[in-house]
Amino acid sequence: MQKKKLILLTCISISAVCLLAGCGKKEEKLENETELETMADDKTEARAVTSEDGTVHFSSETGENEAYDFGYKASDYVSFGDYSNVKVDNIEAKEVTNADVLEEVLNRMTAAGMEAGDLTDEIAAQLSDQKYPTADEYKDYIRKVLEAKAEEVREGDLFVEVLNQIADTIDIKEIPDEEKEMTFEEIQSEAAEKGVNITELAKQYQEEGKFGSSDESDASINLIIQYIAEKENISVTGKDIAAYKEELLEYGNSKDTIEKIGERRIARLALKKKVCSYIAENCV
Repeated sequence: MQKKKLILLTCISISAVCLLAGCGKKEEKLENETELETMADDKTEARAVTSEDGTVHFSSETGENEAYDFGYKASDYVSFGDYSNVKVDNIEAKEVTNADVLEEVLNRMTAAGMEAGDLTDEIAAQLSDQKYPTADEYKDYIRKVLEAKAEEVREGDLFVEVLNQIADTIDIKEIPDEEKEMTFEEIQSEAAEKGVNITELAKQYQEEGKFGSSDESDASINLIIQYIAEKENISVTGKDIAAYKEELLEYGNSKDTIEKIGERRIARLALKKKVCSYIAENCV
């Protein structure tokens, strides 16, 4: 119990961006392509469709209005004190400056294989697949994206503040099997037993978030998030999952990478965002 409490307290002391992107990650940005590539699995059936105006629309393996099933009930594994009446000091979202916009534009130019330089109308059109034909329009778009990310961080920070207030009451009985990671030896043994390729099996478990991606602190946060979601009747549907993929695209990730991320991972991240928003709205 003490070990799990220590892990949990360490986890909830991290920044909100890490919380939303996955507890304990070294990278602060979920949109980091290298990190996302480790979530990839070419077998996903949820593909993106690009409309005539260049807008990308993602689908989901879960029905549009169907709630994603994580496979367990969080209240069977965790309990904690009343969070609904916890009040914390408000936190202002980070102001997005012109320098922030310029830095993001340069990052996207570099990611697109362009040389860093002045943003022209032509480059803006290229970066946005012709959606924003002028440099000013593209910079306005980038500012809105950064402001949305700043608000997400604010909500995550408020969520962490609330958790800090009730940390001593959190009792994690055990980690459900659905949240446990597979060891390489277990995957190797299963692959031999089933007569399947070990690399493909490892990719399958990686897509499901059960191999090479998280640790016990991740599972603890997932349990807490899901516990609150169950209490407040918050769920993520196929529509939410598709919308979150589109949000990742707005944040600068490639379409090919996003559509390869496992459904469970996207559902988990979308649920974290909804729960953090709910707590932020009610705690100040």
